[in-house]
Amino acid sequence: MMNQTPEIPALADIYEMWHVPFWQTTWFKICYGLIVLFVIQLAIGLAAYFINHRRKPKLTAWQQAFEQLQRLAQKYPATTDEARIYYTRLTHLLKQYIQKRYGRKLEGSTDNELIQQAQSHGLPEKASDCLREILEGAVLIKFARAEAREAQISRDLKHARTNITLSVPQPSATQNERVTK
Repeated sequence: MMNQTPEIPALADIYEMWHVPFWQTTWFKICYGLIVLFVIQLAIGLAAYFINHRRKPKLTAWQQAFEQLQRLAQKYPATTDEARIYYTRLTHLLKQYIQKRYGRKLEGSTDNELIQQAQSHGLPEKASDCLREILEGAVLIKFARAEAREAQISRDLKHARTNITLSVPQPSATQNERVTK
């Protein structure tokens, strides 16, 4: 008899894992990456927003009006239609200024109502005269298609600046004392 050795059965291979935890799946890794990118983009956007808005100081009504007048002065009208647009913008600018300065809604008001409202809120007489001259000339140019002469345009711009300058509130005596102390 020969020595027979019993046969050893072969070991079974190790099978794959039947359950993969969700944090190890491909779709989780993709979603996680997208969320991280979104949060980074949001943080950069918020930082840029706050940096840009912090740098811009709030302008007063007269500072805004002076800036708008400066931009309007650079767009000198060459034709009658351009002059109509120019004077429409000028009168709109003055209405906006008086509205912001005195806190009254004037967008739909007539020119006479605008002057009356401004005078009733303390607009100096010289400023109201300048405003009246601008508005009377603007009516002819906007509606009667009159020609705007260079001298009239420069005079009206000067009157608009004068109107704004005269209506800027002057610091009171108590404010002056606080500044000097």
